[in-house]
Amino acid sequence: MTAPPGALPTGWTLAGAALQALIGWLLVADMFATALLLVAIQAAPTQSPGSALDLAELEIARLELCASETARHAPIHEALSQRYTRAKLESEAVFGRHSPDYDASPDIVTPCADADVSRYRHAAEQALGQVEAAVRARIGDVRGLWFGPLHLCGGAVESVTATDEHGMTGVIITLAPTMTRALHAATEARVGAPMAIILDGGVLAGPVVREPITGGRIHLIPIEAERIGTIRDAARRPC
Repeated sequence: MTAPPGALPTGWTLAGAALQALIGWLLVADMFATALLLVAIQAAPTQSPGSALDLAELEIARLELCASETARHAPIHEALSQRYTRAKLESEAVFGRHSPDYDASPDIVTPCADADVSRYRHAAEQALGQVEAAVRARIGDVRGLWFGPLHLCGGAVESVTATDEHGMTGVIITLAPTMTRALHAATEARVGAPMAIILDGGVLAGPVVREPITGGRIHLIPIEAERIGTIRDAARRPC
């Protein structure tokens, strides 16, 4: 049979088809490799921000010395101290307890100039930003109420009860009997360490587990009174 005018010889046609198939396979392989790389990146564990915590604490200690000399620097030190306390609580609740790895005595030349205070403040803010970013990266976009690995949702929670002990507001979260064993196992593995309570992607608290919880009741104290309604609503959501 004679090939129509302009048609490629049969061998060329087969070669072209084979080349197209090869290109298609390479594209699929490249997409697959890219997907694997993205999965590997997303699954990579976020490193503990311990060194950033150390740096923030050191710079805040320097600011404390400056504030002791000049009262107008005190609000800067106080604001960063409060931010550091919150960042440390969240970091230890998510990554575990951190022991400082530096000499706690800051080297500082007195008296403090405004430029020194500005430098210490900037360094502390940068370090705290790294800690907060690491916590957000580890938690991810988690929705609902969680105590460590346990999702405290409608089928797992029996009740959420507010308490008032010695003027301090608290809350008791009572789990369903089916969750008692899981709660015991989770807290047994974290004795002596903080365990994060996460609410809609944010660390609500990071209580230290003193002993395994055997009764199926999580008692948080103190806690902001306005948080109790949010906790109760989250605990009612479907699992």
